[in-house]
Amino acid sequence: MPHDTIGARLLRFAASQPDAPALRYRPGKSGPLTLSYREFAEMARRAAAHLRHVGLVAGDRVAILAENSPEWVALDFGCTLGGFVSVPIYPTMTAEQVAYIVHDCGAKCVVWHGDELREKCPDDVATVAMADCFVTAAPADFSPETGAADDLATIIYTSGTTGNPKGVCLSHHAFLHCADVIPSALPIDGRDTFFAFLPLSHVYGRVNGVHLPIGMGGCVALARNLASIADDLAALQPHVMLCVPRFLEAFASRIDYAVAKQSPLRQRLFHLAMAAGWAKAQGRFSPLHPLLDALVLAKVRQRLGGQFRYFVSGGAALPARTAQFYRSLGLTVLQGFGLTETAGATHVNHPDRNDPASVGEALPGIETRIDPDGEILLRGPSIMSGYFGQPDATTQVLDADGWFRTGDIGRLDRGRLWITDRKKDLLVLANGKNVAPQPIENKLKESPYVAEAVVFGDNLDHCIALIVPDFERLKHENLEAAAIVKAVVDEVNRKLADYERVRKFAIAPAAFSIEGGELTPTMKVKRKAVWAKYESQLAPLA
Repeated sequence: MPHDTIGARLLRFAASQPDAPALRYRPGKSGPLTLSYREFAEMARRAAAHLRHVGLVAGDRVAILAENSPEWVALDFGCTLGGFVSVPIYPTMTAEQVAYIVHDCGAKCVVWHGDELREKCPDDVATVAMADCFVTAAPADFSPETGAADDLATIIYTSGTTGNPKGVCLSHHAFLHCADVIPSALPIDGRDTFFAFLPLSHVYGRVNGVHLPIGMGGCVALARNLASIADDLAALQPHVMLCVPRFLEAFASRIDYAVAKQSPLRQRLFHLAMAAGWAKAQGRFSPLHPLLDALVLAKVRQRLGGQFRYFVSGGAALPARTAQFYRSLGLTVLQGFGLTETAGATHVNHPDRNDPASVGEALPGIETRIDPDGEILLRGPSIMSGYFGQPDATTQVLDADGWFRTGDIGRLDRGRLWITDRKKDLLVLANGKNVAPQPIENKLKESPYVAEAVVFGDNLDHCIALIVPDFERLKHENLEAAAIVKAVVDEVNRKLADYERVRKFAIAPAAFSIEGGELTPTMKVKRKAVWAKYESQLAPLA
């Protein structure tokens, strides 16, 4: 549907399937509520009409500063019905970071929710309370300005791991590309419910978690917050869940902890069931699997609501041990790949050809090329038009033929893509050897006792690392961190070339966090920030 816009697509479904579920959520501890396509479209109309009433015109930028909510989603679609350009901002950002984005994009107003977030809004830009956007029904003569497919739909700012964030300009067509091609690439369609808990400020959670299902005429099941995920899954019963590896690892750890509290007999039964599940996943003979699956594994899967089919994981590499854990449980994890600049997913594994070590095959319409230096280049309809107000930065990554430089290093084999590292993360040792840190970090994180690992080596004689142990697991098992981590490092080193080996390491005193400065709002490690924060521990290791 190359001539569609986000708003036009919503209105079409509101007319063709007005009573179909568009959005499901739990406002509290009560049962779930459902908004039909007719009701959801009316919320979006109200938001568009209110913003027009306060003086906005088509093309104006509207910053959104709020936590995930049904109103956030309706406002997002409302912006498209008013012809406005939405600019989502992470609620975790500081007031200074919020001001930078608001001023950089030239936003005419900031729509906020919550007094704490209202305090982060710059004083020199108009503000609108999100709740006010839905008080008054749209006038009978309200005429949506859905615009054209190539019009600018949104500006999404990068996480700023290497300086000030850049505003990624994405068209309506870029947003809708996944909805147009996913049904031909995966067994997913408008009958599916997608569980959305990732930040709507991020391209992955917003495009693939919301605009993909709505663009197919499907349903979004919106989590209330991170703490309510378990209850929300049980109540909303989704089919598909978009997530990041950190979530999958945390969910697996919670299952492990729960099992460890059971009797020795129940623990033995669980491990037997997992072994049988792994054998079946590998295609080996597993005669006890049907019985053990019914007794043990099916009960674990039931925690996901009973209708669950796929996890789709992106944003970082999926550790091999995590992939094995879910395959043993009988759950499918499809790893994919995409960036803010590509409007979300460009590659994903198919459940019938799933290789968790890769990020899968390109979506229809996406071309993939590997540069001589190993960098992955992409071209297709979902690629950004450029960075807002930064033509020089745009030409550095986007050439005249439409090829986008991802900054990722990888390889192609029979149509399947593997990510091996970030180009900017490559380490150059003092002896001139180049070391890719991510494969080493991923090997270290394969241990259940290592939550995070960051390898350094630029201009050093050897590689060093900062290790974040899984503090809860070590405490539960009454283990000493230094000895366990040393054993893990020694084991990984045996599998590495001599110049790649981690010669010395330090142990972080606490887990990484957004608030602590080590993680971006999308949960990516900020390598330079980690070095700066822990330099007193790391520098003596050099």
